[in-house]
Amino acid sequence: MSQEKKGGTMLRIKTQWICCALLLFLLLVNNTEAKAQSADELINEYRAWMAEHYPRPEGMDTETLFRTTLWAIYDGQREPEVKTLLRAAAQKVPELQAYADWLDSGKSDPCSEAGTRALQALTWASGEQLGSRHLTTAWCRLLLSIQLSTTQDVTAQVDQLIKDLQQPTTTGTDRERLSLLCAARLTQFTNRLWDQFVEDPETYPELLETEQEVLTLYPVQSETVDHTRAFLYYLLAEAKSILSHRVEANRAQNQFGWQDSTGYNTLSNGVLSNADFYFYQAYQIYSRLYPDGHPEVIDLQRSYIIFIANKSIADENTLQYCLLIRDYLNAYHPEGSAKQLLIRTETWACRQMMGIPNPDAADCSSLIEKLKLYWGEDNYHFVNLMGFLAAFAGTSGLAEAESILNYFDNLLDRRYATQPLKKAYLQYCTYSSLKDRFPERSTERMTQVYTLYRTHHDSSMLSITLGRAIVQDCHKGTSNNRMALEMQGYVCADAKARYGASSPIAFGEELDLATFTAYVDLQKARDLYPDLIARMQAAGVDCTEARNTYLDYLYTVGDYPQALKLCRQLIGNTDHEAESRICWQLLIYTDLLGKTGGSETERADSYAKAARMLTAIEDSLNFNTYNFELAAGYLMEKGRYQEAVDMLDRGIALNQWQTWGNVADPQYLSMAALKNEILYNNLNKMVEAKRLISQQLQDYNPDRITYYTTDILDFLWRSYYLIANENGQDFEQILSLMMPILQITVKLHAQSGNDPQFLMRYGTEMVNMFVDYLLNMKMLEKQIDMSRLTAEQKKFWQQNREMLDNYRQQTETIIKQLEKDFPVYDPTYRSNQGYIGLIYRIGQYYQTLIPAPEQALHYLKQYVELQKNQPQKAFYAWIALGDFYNGQQQPTQALETYLEAEKQLDLLEQIAPADHTALESRLCGLYCQQGQFAKALPHARSFYTSIRRIMDGNFQLMTENEQNNFMARYQDPAFWLTTLLEAMPDTLAAEAYDAVLYRTGMQLRSQRQTLQAIRQSGDSVLVAALDSLDRLRIRQRSIPMKAYENLQDTQAATEQSRLAYAANVLEQQIIEASEPYRKRYALHVSWDEIRQKLAPDEAAIEFVYAGKHVMALVVRPDSPSPRPVRLVESDTLVTRLKTLDANTSARLAVKLYNEQAVDLYGMLWAPLEPCLQGVRTVYFTTPGILNNLSFAAFATPDGSYLTDKYRLRQLTTTAALLKPREAGQTPRSALLMGDIYYSPRQQLLADSGRADEARGADDDLALDDFDNRGVSREHFKYLPFTGDELANIERKLTEHRLSSADLTVRKGASATEAAFKELAARKPEIIHLATHGFFVADDRDASRIPYYRQRMQNMTNSMRRAGIALAGAEAAWCGAEGHDENDGILTADEVARFDLHGTRLVVLSACETALGNYSFEGVYGLPRGFKQAGVESQLVSLWSVNDRSTSLLMSEFYRYWLEGKPVREALEQAVREVREQYPQPYYWAPFVLLD
Repeated sequence: MSQEKKGGTMLRIKTQWICCALLLFLLLVNNTEAKAQSADELINEYRAWMAEHYPRPEGMDTETLFRTTLWAIYDGQREPEVKTLLRAAAQKVPELQAYADWLDSGKSDPCSEAGTRALQALTWASGEQLGSRHLTTAWCRLLLSIQLSTTQDVTAQVDQLIKDLQQPTTTGTDRERLSLLCAARLTQFTNRLWDQFVEDPETYPELLETEQEVLTLYPVQSETVDHTRAFLYYLLAEAKSILSHRVEANRAQNQFGWQDSTGYNTLSNGVLSNADFYFYQAYQIYSRLYPDGHPEVIDLQRSYIIFIANKSIADENTLQYCLLIRDYLNAYHPEGSAKQLLIRTETWACRQMMGIPNPDAADCSSLIEKLKLYWGEDNYHFVNLMGFLAAFAGTSGLAEAESILNYFDNLLDRRYATQPLKKAYLQYCTYSSLKDRFPERSTERMTQVYTLYRTHHDSSMLSITLGRAIVQDCHKGTSNNRMALEMQGYVCADAKARYGASSPIAFGEELDLATFTAYVDLQKARDLYPDLIARMQAAGVDCTEARNTYLDYLYTVGDYPQALKLCRQLIGNTDHEAESRICWQLLIYTDLLGKTGGSETERADSYAKAARMLTAIEDSLNFNTYNFELAAGYLMEKGRYQEAVDMLDRGIALNQWQTWGNVADPQYLSMAALKNEILYNNLNKMVEAKRLISQQLQDYNPDRITYYTTDILDFLWRSYYLIANENGQDFEQILSLMMPILQITVKLHAQSGNDPQFLMRYGTEMVNMFVDYLLNMKMLEKQIDMSRLTAEQKKFWQQNREMLDNYRQQTETIIKQLEKDFPVYDPTYRSNQGYIGLIYRIGQYYQTLIPAPEQALHYLKQYVELQKNQPQKAFYAWIALGDFYNGQQQPTQALETYLEAEKQLDLLEQIAPADHTALESRLCGLYCQQGQFAKALPHARSFYTSIRRIMDGNFQLMTENEQNNFMARYQDPAFWLTTLLEAMPDTLAAEAYDAVLYRTGMQLRSQRQTLQAIRQSGDSVLVAALDSLDRLRIRQRSIPMKAYENLQDTQAATEQSRLAYAANVLEQQIIEASEPYRKRYALHVSWDEIRQKLAPDEAAIEFVYAGKHVMALVVRPDSPSPRPVRLVESDTLVTRLKTLDANTSARLAVKLYNEQAVDLYGMLWAPLEPCLQGVRTVYFTTPGILNNLSFAAFATPDGSYLTDKYRLRQLTTTAALLKPREAGQTPRSALLMGDIYYSPRQQLLADSGRADEARGADDDLALDDFDNRGVSREHFKYLPFTGDELANIERKLTEHRLSSADLTVRKGASATEAAFKELAARKPEIIHLATHGFFVADDRDASRIPYYRQRMQNMTNSMRRAGIALAGAEAAWCGAEGHDENDGILTADEVARFDLHGTRLVVLSACETALGNYSFEGVYGLPRGFKQAGVESQLVSLWSVNDRSTSLLMSEFYRYWLEGKPVREALEQAVREVREQYPQPYYWAPFVLLD
C-alpha cells in the first residue's frame, strides 16, 4: 500500500484524538499522583474500595456467584471479601476451597497451577450446573483459555468456543453472546502467534470485522460504563498493538474502511493502528468502575507500558510508572510469581531505552532459570522472551552476556533444528541489535541468518517478514545495499508466489527492488521503472506510487528535464493522490524549475500552493515530513532563513508526534541537522545551534543507542562539522567527538560488507576530518619555536610528527581509492556533493600537507567549476582558490579570485555575517599589502560590523571555552580598522576608538556579569550548580598529566577530556538557566561618551597597535574627534627591549628606569605632549607589551619622571570612566596575609631565630635561577620583611578603629590557600597579600617547572600560569603530587571563580602580579582573575619587588588612605615617601593601581 494513499478514502484524524496516547499516559500518571504516590497506597485504596463495594455472596444466584468468582480468580484477587466469596462458591464447586486455602497460605505459585485448577473446576461446574451452552460457561472457557495461553497452544479450544458462540443461545441476551464472541475472536488473534512469531495477514479482515462489531455493540460516543465494554476495548488494544505487516495491514484497512470515530497512530513498524486509542478508552471505563489499584486495571496499565516500550519511546514518566507497578506486583502477589518476574524485564527495557544502568540485572541468569521452570524451554513465550533477554544482556554489557547468548544459541539449535526459518527469524531479532556490542559474534550469526534465508525462503508470511526485515536492516542499519538488493529479490519472488505476480503487493515489492537496484547501479535502475509502470498499467494496478518513485529517481540522478516533464504530468492528474504526495510534487516542481531555468513567478506560485497545504494539513498521520525539509530548502535559497527554521520546527514537531518521539527517525535526524546548520551558518545563532547539538548528542550516546544506523551517522557527521568549524584547534573538544564518529564509521563500513558505495559516502567525510585535523596540527606546530624546545619536548614533537605522518599516509590511501571509485559507481558523480568535497580536500592536501602547487591548482580550479551553479558554495570555492594564489605569493590572481567570490555573494538573497568575514578579511589584507588603503576601508568596516553582529548575538551566551575558541577563530574585531588607522588616521580615529572600546574586556565583562547575576539571584539551585562547576574544574586541573610522555598513554587524557566535556555541558546549562537574572550589558560605548566624562584638565588615551606603529587616540573634553598620534614602530620597541638581554622583570626594570637604557619617553610619550597642553590627569590603557612598562617611571628630558608632570591613571579600558568615581570612603574590613612559610623547613628556621637563612633574594623568581638550583633547592623563599609590613598595616587599621571582627590576619603556616578561600568569601573591603607572585610567560617555560610538568593541561592556560604562593606552596611547586584545591598555589584561574563583589581593593604586595599574556581582548593574569571575581581596584606589581621598599610603600599607602585621601592620592603620596629613601625607580615604581 502506498504510504500516501488509502483506497481513495482520506483518513481524517479527529482533533480530539490526535494526542490520545499522550492523554492516556498523562491520565495514568496524573491519577496516580493525585490518588496514590506509592504501591502501598494503591493497594490500600483498592482494599478500602473492596471492603465497601465488593458484592457479598449472600443472596446470589448460581450464575452471578459463578461469574463473580470467575473474575476474582482470573484477576488474581486475594482480599478477605474474595475469600468469603470463594468459600461460598466452594459449596457448589468444592475444588475452590483448595484455592481459597492457598490464598490464605500466602504461598508462592510461580506456575499459576492453583489458579488454573480453580478455573478448570469452575468451568466444569458451570457446564454441569448451568449448561455447556450457558454464556457463563462460555466466559469460563474463554478466561481459562487466556490463563492457559502462556503455557500451551489453545487455538483449538478457542476455535471450538467461537464455533459454539456463533449459534444463538437462550441463556442470555444476543448482545452478550456477540460481545463474548468478539472477545473470543480477539484473543484468538493473539493465540495464533503461538510458535508462529508473526500473524497471518489473512486474519486481518476478521480482526477488522470484529472491531466493527465491538464498536457497533459499544459505540465510542456511548456513555455506557460496562465491564464487558472495558474488557473488549482492552482486548482490541492488545490485538491492534501487535500488527507487524505494514503493507498488508494498511491495505486491509483501506479495503475494509477506517474507524473515523477512533484515533490512529503509527506503530514502530509503520503500521497505522488505533491501539493507543483503545488503551485510552479502556482505562477511561475501568477508572469509573474500579480504583487504580484493582488488579485488572494494573494489568491494563502494565500492557500499556509494554506497548510503549515496544515503540521505543520510554521516558522518565514511563519508567517511574513501571517502577510503581513493579512495587505493586511485588507487594500484592506472593514472591516468585510470573508477573513479578516479567515486570522486571519490562523495567529493564525502559531503563535501557533511557540509557540508565540496570544494577538489578546482574542476576538475569537466575531470572531465566525461574522462567524456564514456569514455562519450560519449549514454550513459545519463553523462547521469545529469551531472544529479548539475550539481546538485552548483550547490549547492556552484562558480565554473563556471553553465557546467556550461548544458552540462547543452544536453545535455538535444539528447538528449531528442523525449522530453519524460525531459527533464522529469532537469530535475526536478537543479533541485529548486537552489531556494535558483539561485532564478531553478530557478524557470524547474521551470516547464518542470510544463509538460512537464502536456502529456505518461501511464500510463508514468516519468510516474507524476515526478508523484509533483513532488507531494511541491510539498507538503513549497515548500508549494505548489495545484500539488501539480493534479499529483496527473494522477497519479490515469495510475494509473487503468495499474492500473485500481478497483485499490488507483488508490484510494490518490485518497486522496492528497483529502488535498491538504484542504490547499487543507477544506470541499471533507469530501465526498471518504466518497465514496471507499463506492467502495472497493463494489469490494471494503480501505478501512481511507482511514477512518483520514478520521479524521485530522475531528480536524484540529475535528469532534471525528464523529471520536470514527468512532474508536470503527475501534477496535472492528482485525483487519487494524497495531500502529502501532492505537496511533495509541488515542492519538487518548484526546485526543478529552478534547476532548469524556469520562471521565478511560476516557482513562487508552485511553492505558495505547497505552503498552503503545509499550513492546513488534514491527514497529519500520513503526511510525509520530508515536505517540510523541501520547503525549508526553497526558503533558504531565497534568504528567508528564519522562515526556514520555523518550517523545520513544524516538521520536527509533526514527525515526533507521528513517531512517538523517535529520535532515530531518519527524517527527524535530517531536519534537526538542517535546522542546526541554518541557525549556525545563516541566522547568527551559533550558541543556540551548539546548545541544540549538545542536547541532541545525548540521545546518541552508546548507552542510549542499541546500534547505530547510517542516518544517525549522517547526523553525527553534520554536527561534527558545525562544532569543528569554530573549534578547529581545540583538540580536546574535537577529539572527544571525532574519535567516536570514526569508530562508528569504521564499524558500519565493516557491517556494510566493505561496500565501495559506503566508502564513497563516508570516506569523503573521513578525508575531510583527517585533512582538517592535519592542517590544524600543522598550524599549531608552526606557532611553536622549535629552537626553544628542550630535548624532551623535541622528542615529544617527533613522536607527534610520526603519528601525523601515519594519519597522512592513511588519508592519501583513502583519497586515491575514492577518486578512482566515484566515476565507477556513480555516473552522476560530478554533481555528487561528496565527490565535490573530495576534490576540495585533495586540493587542500596538495596545497598544504604535501606541497605540490600544480596539482593543488588543478583540483581547486576543478572545485570551482563543480560549484559554479550554486552561489553560496561557489563563493567558498572561489575563496579556496584565492587562498591558494595568496599562499603562492600571487596577489594579483588572488585579488581577482576573491572579487569573483564577492560576485557570488551578490547573487544571494541574504548574506550571513560569517560569509562577510571570510571575504572581507582577505580583501583587506590584499589591498593593504598593495597600499590601496581607500579600497580596503569599506571591507574593514564591513569586517568589523559583521564580527560585531556575530558577537552581539552569541558572545554573552557562550561558555568560557566557547568564547576562547570564538576569539581564536575570528580574532580581533577591530584589527583592520586599527591597521588602516596608520594610513588614514583622521578618517578612522573615531571608528577605531569605538572599536577598541568594544573589543577590550568583552570576555571579562561577559563572565563577570554572568557570575554576579547568578550569585545575586538567590537561586539556590543555580548557585549549587555553579559550585559543582567549580569542583569539576578543580578535578580537571588536578589530574596528573605528565608532560611529553608516550602519546599512547591516553588514560589521563581521556579523563581530562571527559571532565572538560562535563564542565562545558554544565556551564552551558548554567548560562541558559541564568538568563532571567542577567541584563545584557552595553557593548556599544562610544568615544564621545568618554569625552563627556572628562574634566577640563583631563585626557583619555587609548594606545593601539596600528599597522607598523604604536598609535595613541587622545580625547579631550573639547575634542571634535579623537586625535590620532603616531608613536614608535612596534618592532623597534620590541627590538630595543630585547637588546637589553634582561631575563627577569627586575633586571629589565633596572635597565629601563634606573639606567634609562631605552628612551621610553621619546618613543611613547613625547609625541603626545602637544595634545596634552593644560592636562594634569591622564587616563590611559596599556595593550600588549605596554602593559609591562611603568609609565610613571619614564624619564623626561628635564631630569624628572612622567609621574612628576601628570597624574597617571592606568585603566583596563577608558570605558571605565563611565562608572561612578571613587567617593574616598575609608575601609571598614580587611584581610591581611603575609610572613608566610612556604615549607616546613622555613617554619623550623624562622621559629629557631634563623630567618635570614630562609630569606630570598630580590630576583628570586627567575626561571633560570630555578633551573640552576634544581628541585632540591627551595624556590619560594621566606620573606621576613612581609611580617613587618603586615604588622605596620595591622597597627594602622586598628588605630583606624577596625575591630578584631573586621580585621583578619593570617601569617606563617596558617596563611593557607584554604584559609584564604574561606576568609575571602566574607568579601572584606581590603585584601592584602604580601607574598611571592609568579607569572610564567609560556608553556615552554612552564614545562621546566615540576608543578606544571605534573599537570600538563595547565601549561597552555595563561590564567593558570599566573598566581601567588601561600603556605606550603613549595612542595607542589617542586612536583609533589596531590590535590590542586589546597596546594598553596593560588592561580588567577582559581581566583576568577571567587565571589569578591564588595571587595574594594586587592593589594598584591608580591612579584610580577601585574603581568600576564595579552591579546586584543586584554591581559590574562592575576589582575584579570580578581577583576572577574568582582574586585573594584587592584594594586599590583610589574616586577620582582624589594622587600624593604615595598614594606615602606605599603605602610605609607595605608597611612594616607586611612587619613581620608582617595586611594590614588594615597598611593601617589606613599610613592613620594619611598622616593625620598629609595630614589631609583626600581624601588618606587613597580606598583600600578588598576581600576
